[in-house]
Amino acid sequence: MAVTIQLHQRPHGQVADDIVAVAGLLTDQWFTANVPEDTRRDLLFQDVFCLYDDRRLRALLVFTSWDGTMHITLMGTHPECRGQGYGSLLLRRFLEYVKELGFDKVVALTVPDDVKPEYRGTIAFYRKHGFVETRRYTELWEHGAIELTKVLKGARGADNVTQEVESAELTGNIRARDVRLRDVEEGDLPMFFEQQLDPEANHMAAFTAKDPADRMAFEAHWAKILGDATITLKTILFGDHIAGSVLSHAWFGKPEVSYWLGRQYWGRGIATKALSEFLGYVTVRPLYARSAKDNVASLRVLAKCGFVISGEDKGFANARGEDVEEFILELR
Repeated sequence: MAVTIQLHQRPHGQVADDIVAVAGLLTDQWFTANVPEDTRRDLLFQDVFCLYDDRRLRALLVFTSWDGTMHITLMGTHPECRGQGYGSLLLRRFLEYVKELGFDKVVALTVPDDVKPEYRGTIAFYRKHGFVETRRYTELWEHGAIELTKVLKGARGADNVTQEVESAELTGNIRARDVRLRDVEEGDLPMFFEQQLDPEANHMAAFTAKDPADRMAFEAHWAKILGDATITLKTILFGDHIAGSVLSHAWFGKPEVSYWLGRQYWGRGIATKALSEFLGYVTVRPLYARSAKDNVASLRVLAKCGFVISGEDKGFANARGEDVEEFILELR
């Protein structure tokens, strides 16, 4: 038997089916019932390292990047193959890959073992590979979550990532001066419209325009925004590039903040830096924000800027064609 490890970027077809099938085998003991189908959706914009033994999928590691850090979003080993070292082989290969890309940190979330003892082995596994507990989230998942972090020493490019981001190549952390805000100009709107067309970004945001490709509706919407003196609105710049926009409004009766970032600028800390700076312009408190419950990247950005979950809601999401649960977050 030959053990091989393969990287699948945004897998689909039979590869995606195999990944979802293994996730399903782990559901009863480890995951909640929604994880297999959530995983299938996540594969639209996340990558996976798969370990095969004799061409059969035996272990998987799903990952993505945001806020300048690489995140493990799902990891598991086929129930028949536990204790054979497959998980360690897979994680070591993944860490080598992350280091080659220039990231200097990897984060994983898991369930606290003091509320679910079966996760003691999971936490011990990560600790064996150099991860340490860095944060606890009481508001995530049914039982809360703990954040485990591993710092990678000597990551190539970790301290020198000022290159342009014309492409979507993954790199390391940004410098604060690379991100700035300015007033929105009419000339920004074509780029905003182009960013709005991205199907992956729409899926993540969930609550989007009914038809992102409707240029007339887009222009009417932005004409209304630009003509409303009660709205605070800024363009997000990364270097000289238009990365997105951030605004505050009271469309639902309370002051609220929202932002949109072009997908090629994800995973670099730009959203956090931009929102943090924007909060200096909008001083009203409490200030609210909304995020789909499964939009972990946005939830992390908001948490880093001081927002805490204060409620929940559910509504029809145009981008997904179904009702989607969301968190309401508050900044005091």
